[in-house]
Amino acid sequence: MKASLSGAPRVTILIASWNGWAKLRTCLTSIYASESPAAIKVMVVDNGSTDGTQDHIRREFPQVELRENATNRGHTAAINQGFALADGDYVAALDDDTELAPDCLRHLLEFSAAHPEVGVVGPRMFNSDGTVQESARNFPSALNGLFGRRSLLTRLFPNNRVARQYLVREFLESRLLGRYRLVPEYPAKWAGSLLRTSGAAHTS
Repeated sequence: MKASLSGAPRVTILIASWNGWAKLRTCLTSIYASESPAAIKVMVVDNGSTDGTQDHIRREFPQVELRENATNRGHTAAINQGFALADGDYVAALDDDTELAPDCLRHLLEFSAAHPEVGVVGPRMFNSDGTVQESARNFPSALNGLFGRRSLLTRLFPNNRVARQYLVREFLESRLLGRYRLVPEYPAKWAGSLLRTSGAAHTS
C-alpha cells in the first residue's frame, strides 16, 4: 500500500528546507512511494530558499503543505514551527537528504502501535552505498576527543575499542537510534528524550 493521502492524517512528516531542491525532490518522491498503513500529511517548512524550491514544490508536489519563511530561520526553528502546526497521532521529522526505504513508515507505525509506552522511535539509517550510517553515540568520555568518528586515530585504527564503544558499532549492526523520528504527538512534547528503535531509512 502506497502512502495514503485520504482521510485525516495519522502521521505528519516534517521537512525543513533551504536551497536543496534536488535532494528534497528525491526525499518527497520516496515518501509518496513508500508503504504506509495510515494517511499521511507532508509539510515542508522552507527557510527562504532562492533556488526555486517553493515553485517546484507547488508544481510537482501540490499535495505538500508548504510553509514559507521570508528568511532562513535555521533548521531547528523550522522544525519547531512545523511541530506546532502538525496534525495526527505522530510527527516524523526528516532531513531533506533522506530517502525512505519503501517499508520505513510501515515499520515505524507498527512498532509504535505495539509499544504505546514509547515516546520516540528512531529508524536505522544507511549511507547511499548501503553501509550503516554511524548516527548513534554512547555517553562520551575524555578519550572520545581523541577517538571520535572523524579523528585521525580512529581513521588509522577504525576498530579500536574506544571508538567502537563510543560509536556503539556492535549495536549499529543490529539496531539503531537514528535522528529520523516518529514521535507520538503529546508524549513528544513532554517526554521527547525517550528513544526506541525500528524501521529503515537511507540518506545521501
